[in-house]
Amino acid sequence: MTMQIEILLAIQTILLGFVGYLLKTIFDDYKEFKRNTEKRLNEIENNYLSRFEMVHSKINETEKKIVELITQLKYEHGDKSKAN
Repeated sequence: MTMQIEILLAIQTILLGFVGYLLKTIFDDYKEFKRNTEKRLNEIENNYLSRFEMVHSKINETEKKIVELITQLKYEHGDKSKAN
């Protein structure tokens, strides 16, 4: 009877070790997936934000040029009307 108990305890120990190994592997895979996902999200966020910063700066440059052209046209138009 004690031999059977020892065999059952050995099987139980082996099964528990196997389950522990599987759980450790699953958690390690999850940590790696989470780390990779966070890295990808940070890259996407940085690329996304930097693109909008570039667009914003180009819009500001274009706006300044338009204002300068309008101002220049106003002065030119104003000068012509004063000359007539």
